[in-house]
Amino acid sequence: MLKIHKTIFEYIFLIILFCFSIALFNLPGYIFAALIALMFFLYARNIQISSNVLLLMLFSVCYFSFYWFHYGMDINTIILYLIGPWSAYILGSVYIETAVKKNAFILLIFVLSLGMYLHGVLNVVAYIRSDYLDLYNYYRQSVDFWRGELVNVKTTEMLYTFATGACLGVLFTSYKPVYKIISSVVIAISLLLTIFLANRSLVVIFVVLLFWRLIVWMADVNVSLKRKVIVAIVLLAVMSLAIILVSLNIAGLGDVFYSTKIVQRFTSETELNRFDVWSIFFDDFSFIAHPFGGEYLTQNTDHSYLHNIWLDVYNRVGVIPFVLLVVITVVSVVNCFRFCKSLKTYDKKNEAIVFESLMLAIFLNLMVEPIIEANPYYFLIVLMFLGAMEGYYSKAFIKEGDVLEKKHSFQE
Repeated sequence: MLKIHKTIFEYIFLIILFCFSIALFNLPGYIFAALIALMFFLYARNIQISSNVLLLMLFSVCYFSFYWFHYGMDINTIILYLIGPWSAYILGSVYIETAVKKNAFILLIFVLSLGMYLHGVLNVVAYIRSDYLDLYNYYRQSVDFWRGELVNVKTTEMLYTFATGACLGVLFTSYKPVYKIISSVVIAISLLLTIFLANRSLVVIFVVLLFWRLIVWMADVNVSLKRKVIVAIVLLAVMSLAIILVSLNIAGLGDVFYSTKIVQRFTSETELNRFDVWSIFFDDFSFIAHPFGGEYLTQNTDHSYLHNIWLDVYNRVGVIPFVLLVVITVVSVVNCFRFCKSLKTYDKKNEAIVFESLMLAIFLNLMVEPIIEANPYYFLIVLMFLGAMEGYYSKAFIKEGDVLEKKHSFQE
């Protein structure tokens, strides 16, 4: 009976998480606060303050302190910057540790990714139905579905990252064909909407992820040479056909291709790339003159952001939170690598592939977008994923025998 009650509560908890990830009724902050309060009320005994949590607490205090100094504070900034990072991490960890369902880890990824993805789709629907669509040829904008207000396309494009990364991983697993078909549809819709919004980031992320997964798949000794040859031939044939159709302008496809806004952005000589924007940080070593943030680095430029989570943190709140975030990043990358390696060792290869693809997509997104500033809830969900990974560490394979050996393989 107790297990049944726990299972019911798990579903309720996942529904609340979904409401948070989709920003239901534009209330993600309140929903997140409710999740945290619920977690501390029900699972206070299960909360463990690990070194990763302590590091995030230190980052939160420093980030919030400098933010408060430069921009003031309100209840929203307290939740997002002072309480949010370490609480989100603990939330992911505690959920996995206390979950009854065996697939809780993948379920958490699915729910949070789905919520963000649907929010992004709804934003485009709201944009198409709005009067702002008349300005499509002049501005790259989107509309937030819940607020009905114009938002930058970057904030919408980011919402597709989780689903695209995870679904691309699914294509290279041994999951049922129906899951792969659904994942293909999700990826196709994400790319089409991104192309419509003329945002380059997700397209580049997808291409990098695809080539990386193909290289890993080709190097897998468990895949037959015949399958590898067939896939290589099909890919080369498709790419060659596409190049021929566009180059020769068959049926006007070349004109259509080069007339799209996203291709014009890729080929434009006046469009700044991310390297040009990042160079602002290093020009004349200006970052040395402003070590405590305040957005002085972008003050006399045409850019509000440096389009890199680490550089934007430095620009906004200074060198101390920047260094802490770099340390958190390095620790997280090492932990992710060890985690996926351990999963593969103990017959959890599908989960490893999905998580690898998800985290690489996230890392690439962090490289090119101002995540904490553009969408702090995105950052909190990333920390939930990392917390869930730590929760998996402490719980992994406990019921499968040979406990100590398997548990230590995750933690060493």
